[in-house]
Amino acid sequence: MREFSFKPAALRKPQVWTIKGGHLMRRGGDRAVKLADMTSATWGSFAYRGTQSQWLHLKGAQGATKIECNMIGGGDQAEFEALVAAVSSELAQRKPDLKVHISGGGGYMWAMFIIGILGGICGLVFLIAGLMGWVKRGEMQAILLGGGMAAMLSTMAWKFAPWRASQFMPIAGFAASRP
Repeated sequence: MREFSFKPAALRKPQVWTIKGGHLMRRGGDRAVKLADMTSATWGSFAYRGTQSQWLHLKGAQGATKIECNMIGGGDQAEFEALVAAVSSELAQRKPDLKVHISGGGGYMWAMFIIGILGGICGLVFLIAGLMGWVKRGEMQAILLGGGMAAMLSTMAWKFAPWRASQFMPIAGFAASRP
């Protein structure tokens, strides 16, 4: 039995997790989660300006269990990833038909989609304002900024569009991809 200890965020206290007898437990938590009873798993990961955010959400009959970590400059990333690898390996043994949803989850997808749509619209407004001469100075900057914003943020909206098919990976493949 190995314990995995990491700080999930800069202002939170360390968490200690362990897997024993097919159960995932967090020290100080209210219950042990039986991994064989899990019905879904969602993996999300993104990085922004030196902060790496990753999470594995498990759902089962006992409710949701969330393993999350927001690391600035590395932090406890290795320990968190070791826990994710151990959980996914255990799930691959106990629940081989489980598929992992590779995304941030519904709320994350909608938020990124809305940001992309609104940013793309703002980019188009800048582009049109520059092309039509509605700005007093810097028409070229408005055109370049607006075109860049519209292209990048519309692409982001397309990537996170809620009607697009979700990506799923078999738990065995997910476990094998973990370091």
